[in-house]
Amino acid sequence: MPVTKGWGRNMVGNVRRRAALLALAVAYAVAAGGAPASAVTAVGDLTLHVGPKTAFKYTPPSSPTLTQKINSGDGCNRSFAESPDLMHVFASAPEGATLGRFQGKIGVCFQEVRPSARSGRVDGDRSEALTLQLGSDPSLAGKKVQSADLRVEGRGTLTVTEYLDNSLIGTTTLDSATATPQGPAPLDDNYIVTVDPGAVFNRLVLTAGPTSFYGLVGGRQGSGDSVFHLTTTSGTLQPGDTAPPVENGGVTATLTFVTGDHPINYDLTLFTSPDGTHNVVLSKDADPSERFTMTIDWGPEPFCDFSHGLCPHTQLDPDNGGPQPPADAQLCGPTEPNATVPWCISDQHYSIIQGNPQQVRLVETYSGFGDPRWSR
Repeated sequence: MPVTKGWGRNMVGNVRRRAALLALAVAYAVAAGGAPASAVTAVGDLTLHVGPKTAFKYTPPSSPTLTQKINSGDGCNRSFAESPDLMHVFASAPEGATLGRFQGKIGVCFQEVRPSARSGRVDGDRSEALTLQLGSDPSLAGKKVQSADLRVEGRGTLTVTEYLDNSLIGTTTLDSATATPQGPAPLDDNYIVTVDPGAVFNRLVLTAGPTSFYGLVGGRQGSGDSVFHLTTTSGTLQPGDTAPPVENGGVTATLTFVTGDHPINYDLTLFTSPDGTHNVVLSKDADPSERFTMTIDWGPEPFCDFSHGLCPHTQLDPDNGGPQPPADAQLCGPTEPNATVPWCISDQHYSIIQGNPQQVRLVETYSGFGDPRWSR
């Protein structure tokens, strides 16, 4: 049975000592079988209506509708009510700016003395930006945005950048020179921007290109509301339970609560960075004494030789952006306590997928505690 070697100075000795514990096998066959069911569940839409009664609205499952209103009137220094906290909306520019609204459009105010058309748009020549961040109302606990349909009005190029917390998820671009408007005048400069990066997100940043400007609308002149399609990647586990698998971009992750004495809440999110890196992010309210396993099927990858240690390492960030830096994931025994490494590899196997080109598939099981991020 081949054993992976050459995984760095800290890894080689571990591999040799753990050879009897690891399930490292090569299967010369095409991987088969459908993807497991996902734990991602749609939980309704959050909408933005811009007009005389500008507001975000969200109807949680089996609950009354929540409405977050903006302070009345056109002008600068606009703000949405603090409760219910459905969405944070704020403006920015190099020399300072406030949130503006003008004639059914939301944008950036930059040193305006009185309301004007510029108060209701994002201006590229002034490097303005409009940010929308999913709020923290209890009804939104564990929820993220799966996709969005933004109603905008303007001309030129518009870029919408999607983030999950501080991680860049993707970008979506609109160019009025090639895009189809919603209809004839007065909708001939209104567009729908469909934001669907293929992974969940919770923050959007709108910027315009040179000589370009756009305002965020919704309902104005019959354009329809902007819609944020919400989903949840969270759940509750009892000791001994295994969570439903979560899949994104060909990667599947499955969490098991191994030891503990009370239920825990968790959130498991998968996304692919713009550079192609796959990421698995886990957060939960468990104690450090409670142990878990995480099995990650990384899906097909370009061929590399695992038997000679010539494949890239999975990177483990033990506290997902905290003070501990990411490092190569390390091996451990399947039941051995590991006080120095919060998560370690207890099982690992790979298969070669025949074809043109040839590919390889890696499946790893980790044992540990804490709220990490795996990247590969």
